[in-house]
Amino acid sequence: MALETSGSMSMGGNVAGRSIAKELNYGTAGVHENQIELGQTNVRTLAGRTGNTTSISFSHLHGKSSTLDTQTVVVGSNSSGTRRGFANFGYVFIGGSISDGTANWKSGAAYRWCYHDSSSTQMGLALTGVHANSGFTSMKVSTISGNPNDPTVLIYRTHASSFQTSSYFNYTTWTWNAQTQNPFGTVNGPSKKVEFF
Repeated sequence: MALETSGSMSMGGNVAGRSIAKELNYGTAGVHENQIELGQTNVRTLAGRTGNTTSISFSHLHGKSSTLDTQTVVVGSNSSGTRRGFANFGYVFIGGSISDGTANWKSGAAYRWCYHDSSSTQMGLALTGVHANSGFTSMKVSTISGNPNDPTVLIYRTHASSFQTSSYFNYTTWTWNAQTQNPFGTVNGPSKKVEFF
């Protein structure tokens, strides 16, 4: 979601469209920090006012969005139902779908999978191609349709338990262990929003 195009804004807080920290996913979801400053690098990048000698004000942030990419995942699963989300790689599973399927934050590389595994409490993400461990700061999965009680999950790239590339399989993967909250739910068919920041 973008910041409002006019009106007041705050550095911290949880008001969508008004909190700069919330727009940047700065801090823990639901507890966006007030320990954020107008001149820090991520705020300047959001405003398009990079460089320490370039002036910056709240007006430079009106209408700005930190979202690098938004995908809609229609939930599918493996045969046992332990992995839910989207995957098009037989070793993981074939199921679900993803809206345009290309990562804007990685030069349009195709998504291979984005799922939660309830048996191993892992979240997995993969792209086609061999890439550096960069391009996004965080990934958020939230409900569009289906059970409104499915949790919204925000995870950070730098908190991934493993990062791997394979030229043989032509993919790059991120895995987060101990992800007990499953944002993809327990049934196939609902739609989930996956945002990259």
